[in-house]
Amino acid sequence: MGYMATFGGWIDVHGAGAQRSDPKTGDPTKFPTGFGPQGDAIRIYNYVRLVRDAKSTTSSATIKSNLNTVKVFPNPVTDKLYIQGETDISKIEISDITGSIILTKFPDTRSASINMTSYLNGIYFVKIFQENSKNIVVKKIVK
Repeated sequence: MGYMATFGGWIDVHGAGAQRSDPKTGDPTKFPTGFGPQGDAIRIYNYVRLVRDAKSTTSSATIKSNLNTVKVFPNPVTDKLYIQGETDISKIEISDITGSIILTKFPDTRSASINMTSYLNGIYFVKIFQENSKNIVVKKIVK
């Protein structure tokens, strides 16, 4: 939407498939008639709706996918995948791109290795459970 006083106010100025680029920061009350030459509507408080599969479950575990508490290497994987944590790893799950779990391992140590030679080339997700599932680290790997 854009605010164009000559056309009576708020109208669809971009049409379907148009690309926009508004600032995403600031005070929306400072832009009562939009921003830029076409008066683009400013959307600073964008909310996201999470859509999940009905079969999914939630838990009280904390997902820490951006912490470097676990090393997963090499990536891309050739024959073996090595996982090394700062604390004991209670469980490892490897899932394919569709989310299907294809391997579950319970090492109860700080490191583990997984033979990947029988897996097809593609993208996989490794979910590492630490400290009896209090912390979960998810890493994307490529084979």
